[in-house]
Amino acid sequence: QRARAVALHQPVDDGLPNRPHAIHVEDTPHRMGFWSRWTCGNLYKLVGTGGSWFLFDVIFYGNIIFTPFVVELVFAKPNASEVAALSAVIALVALPGLYLASLLSDRWGRKRIQIIGFACTGALSAALFILLKYEAHETSRTAVFLLYCLTFFFYNFGPNATTFCLPAETFDKDVRSFFNGISAALGKAGALVGAAFFKLILDTYSLATVMLCSAGVSLLAVILTLVFVRDMRAEFNRSERSIGAEATRFDPPHTELELRGFASRLSEHRPASDRGEPPSADSESNSEPQAMVFV
Repeated sequence: QRARAVALHQPVDDGLPNRPHAIHVEDTPHRMGFWSRWTCGNLYKLVGTGGSWFLFDVIFYGNIIFTPFVVELVFAKPNASEVAALSAVIALVALPGLYLASLLSDRWGRKRIQIIGFACTGALSAALFILLKYEAHETSRTAVFLLYCLTFFFYNFGPNATTFCLPAETFDKDVRSFFNGISAALGKAGALVGAAFFKLILDTYSLATVMLCSAGVSLLAVILTLVFVRDMRAEFNRSERSIGAEATRFDPPHTELELRGFASRLSEHRPASDRGEPPSADSESNSEPQAMVFV
């Protein structure tokens, strides 16, 4: 309570000396205007965060929504229970990708993991295109299904674990929430595009054409991430070191017992008149001022 009162510049009468290094808390936070947020630097960052999120959701939602259609095409129209079992296998293969990304994201950086995810997804989609286009369908069922499962693994070990983190660590704090929301909105727009055009391409052309389009979108996302997304690990390390150096300049906050001890020692040295007691003979005879040092 005392620290909060001192930080807000409120008068405190508890018998303790004011700490000279109290942190000032602004009463009114700085607010940036709407149009002043659209600087060239923020737009450059938005192309990386929102653009990669848009491209990822195009291929991710297009594939995940129509997974049963893909399974039926690959396995010659299995029954409903078989489709459900194969879809569950795809989900189980994809799940470890999220755990692996969470373990390596701080060590490798989210930019590198996103590039790896998009690159592997593009390569797998290109391999699926070749198998579906030029190989006999009966002999390539198992290979097509395994490659299709691996694409979902690299969705999770890649853009599905990084696209929603990048805006929060890329933009400055004054515009972070604003551009995070815009990046997320671009991602949902990509989901709409993927869901709308995946079935259209599948019905008009073939599953091989869908995989070729997915490979092209993944390649474009790799280029976008390489050019427009920043690796923030070095800046985070510098900020952590500066915060640690700044923290060593200040004393640790006093506990309640320590504050009570300060108050009791201070009250012992107050003049008797301030404590409401009559002055003693010793205090009247000793007229020399005494210096007090608080540590």
